[in-house]
Amino acid sequence: MGKIKSNRKQKKKQELRLAANPTGLPSISDAEQMIALENEDKLFNTSEGEDGIPPVVKQLDHPSEVEREAACLSLANIVMQDDDEKPEEYEAKLKLLNSSGGIKKMCEKLLDSCRSVRTAAAGALRNLAAYGGSEIADVLLANDVVSPVLMCLQQA
Repeated sequence: MGKIKSNRKQKKKQELRLAANPTGLPSISDAEQMIALENEDKLFNTSEGEDGIPPVVKQLDHPSEVEREAACLSLANIVMQDDDEKPEEYEAKLKLLNSSGGIKKMCEKLLDSCRSVRTAAAGALRNLAAYGGSEIADVLLANDVVSPVLMCLQQA
């Protein structure tokens, strides 16, 4: 019976193509692609649903406690103003959050059955009140945030 000869040159070329980068760092083109993908996935810029409501606001009504908590934690980070963020961009972000019903839904999450969701919602509302200014304070009062906060404090 005859043996099939393997082509060593082809195997070496294939191994070189499959080998990982020896430095372990991404190349410049890979890094640029990753940055471009991250910029495309901004929650409040390009990922709005058909009805104009960002997915993170829709996630507040998810049946899973983990998903609701993750949405509240995401909103807590989103409403914090970055040092390099322009005030106009921040105000537009808050207006979108308010117009999509996100602030009202966060107020409702203060009465959620899950304690971690209530805690995350309280943190998001705290960040919103701290960074939002007087306009957001008026919105919070209009959405009657005081009653859920008092109920939350009585339960604790």
